[in-house]
Amino acid sequence: MDVKGEVDGIVVVDDFAHHPTAVRATIEAARLRWPDRRLWAILEPRSNSMRRRVFQDALPPALALGDRALLGSVHRAGQLSEEQRLDPETVAAAFASSGKTRASCRERMLLPIFSPPKRARRFAAGDVQW
Repeated sequence: MDVKGEVDGIVVVDDFAHHPTAVRATIEAARLRWPDRRLWAILEPRSNSMRRRVFQDALPPALALGDRALLGSVHRAGQLSEEQRLDPETVAAAFASSGKTRASCRERMLLPIFSPPKRARRFAAGDVQW
């Protein structure tokens, strides 16, 4: 976990969670470090492993350790067949079935989270595709 900064009480943390076990461990560690804060998991399926459907069933329970989750589009989705590619909408629906606020696959959903007077900066190791 790499703390990128804090603005108006929002702590921005970056982590290279390339599979659901790593997502779970990162969220658990964040809960321990900031026990009284809402925790949003913002995930872009970008790594070669995370882009694949093999993790589709394991991601929702890992993300459900957070309060809310936002999922971006699969990076370089066209390089994988539909049968191989993770489906963020399916992950979002499974996350929501855990009783959590519906996960989204749309960047505009970030706006209500960081509405004034809060501000946010997006950090990425490349172009984030939502």
